[in-house]
Amino acid sequence: MDKQMPATAWYLGLDIGTAAIAATLLATDSGRLYPLYWSARTGKTAEPPTARLPAIAYFGCDTSTGSLAARRLAVGAPALKLARHTAGIWLDGMKPYLNTALPFYSRKRRQWEPQLLGYGEQPVPLFWVQRALQAMVATLTPAGRKHRYALGAKGLTGAALREILLNLQGVIVSCPAGWSDAYQFNVREAILGAGLVPHPAQIFFLAEATAALLESWHQGWVSGDRSTLVIHSGTSHTELAIARLPAQPADWSQTAVSAESLAYGSNALSLDIFSHLLYPQWQPEQSFLQELAFEPPQPGQPDSPRREEAFTALQIFPAGRSLLATAWRVALILRRQPELATHLGPQAWSVSRTALTTTIFEPLVQPVNQAVNRLLSQQGLAADAITQILFSGGLTPILLPALQPWLARKFPLASLVRASESQPGRLVARGLARLPAHPQLLDRRQHQYSDYFLLAELLTVLTDASVVTWPDIAQQLEQRGVNTRACQTRLTALLTGTLPPGLLPDPATTPRLTPDSRRCLEYRAIAAAPLSQLDAEQRYHPNHQQSRRLQQFLALALTGATQSLGEPLSADLQAIAHPEP
Repeated sequence: MDKQMPATAWYLGLDIGTAAIAATLLATDSGRLYPLYWSARTGKTAEPPTARLPAIAYFGCDTSTGSLAARRLAVGAPALKLARHTAGIWLDGMKPYLNTALPFYSRKRRQWEPQLLGYGEQPVPLFWVQRALQAMVATLTPAGRKHRYALGAKGLTGAALREILLNLQGVIVSCPAGWSDAYQFNVREAILGAGLVPHPAQIFFLAEATAALLESWHQGWVSGDRSTLVIHSGTSHTELAIARLPAQPADWSQTAVSAESLAYGSNALSLDIFSHLLYPQWQPEQSFLQELAFEPPQPGQPDSPRREEAFTALQIFPAGRSLLATAWRVALILRRQPELATHLGPQAWSVSRTALTTTIFEPLVQPVNQAVNRLLSQQGLAADAITQILFSGGLTPILLPALQPWLARKFPLASLVRASESQPGRLVARGLARLPAHPQLLDRRQHQYSDYFLLAELLTVLTDASVVTWPDIAQQLEQRGVNTRACQTRLTALLTGTLPPGLLPDPATTPRLTPDSRRCLEYRAIAAAPLSQLDAEQRYHPNHQQSRRLQQFLALALTGATQSLGEPLSADLQAIAHPEP
């Protein structure tokens, strides 16, 4: 081992974004952070190092069969080169798809399910999206050289960095608040498949807003003894959090932070600008738009599944990506000037900042305000208790001016803080890497007991039962090592027919799936009936046929997977006594 590298435990903070990924190492003996950077080798020379690996992938086709070929997979900048010279499928914006469902191989249809829309004419199996993420994560390992990337970290030699990445104690990954176990399962599978760590228990998840708050506290931008609203906005969503942290970090707890995600980010903003400010002007005079059929979502609202349907329609439409890119440029231009007036061919068109504000940003205040009110209620706070507001994320330059008037009215005592990054895009990765210094912020119950694990345990204990009470079920689960008091609410919901999110695709996300995947036999089977019926005497009557269907589906989803549902995950997150700022 390199002499520059202390013999200590190392953790990796891994921020998986919709547009890019970023990573930072933590040395537990000192609390020092080492941000990683990538250098792409697209020819004989290496590209300049970057702190963010573009979350793009390209699957080249097998020239003999025309099918997707895993061996012709490129990620990041090399994907651009492969796409110029090889037929295949381009993947980007993959993160939300990982929250949709679990990939499985359908023996009935002899293909991977579910199949996703949004990547051109040919549907893409979710399994390949998971594999693309695995290839991106693999750039952090010695195997990453095959993806034409060199990895570096300031303050560490190449040999030391390789040794550290081969012996990580754990990986802390960004996960939007409220996202399903499907996302965590898919991400874990990608990390394990890449060989970054050998065991799923070594992979932890933390809300992005919490990570942004952690790093901002370490940088001294926010104080820990004040109630704080965090607004972290990115490509696919905006995450809100309210933190009521004591002055001393030793007194912090996981329940002192409440977070919620809104499915509204820069992609949604671009869609709204096109749908409500550009399309009405262009459509009558631009013949190329005649083939575009979509229903515009409500502006400034998550509005699922209509927004998913509209976004997918634009993604599939031949000029759709260019139209969304134009809409995003309009948003950037209106930051600097009050109006944009230009031409599309012979047609003159214009958009004003006032129209953007009244049409999109003013309606956006409503869902943000509703989410904030829910978080205030969870923390038992009044609005005037919030004394600092932290803004972070890539959409901040546009979102902050839009929300500032409302924030000033709702939180008159709060000061606004904008996260100032010397290296843009690393804030969340750095905050994730800080988690071992504050292990009490980890949601240990969710880490140990995923909804899928709890369902598998219930299916086991209900196998031979005809009528059973909750105390009977709890006793059997306790004998199997499950802390039922920590997850009773989730267990009783599963018993009465609530399927774990992501086991069956949520109606809000089904527009991402092909029509055939939405109605596939496997999904219809697990949605056919509740696991049990609760009678008036509070006794459960298990549906054994449905139990077998669910067991078969879980077995199908786990076939070939690195993970299993046999044991709860341990939560061994090594604490740091004196983290370095």
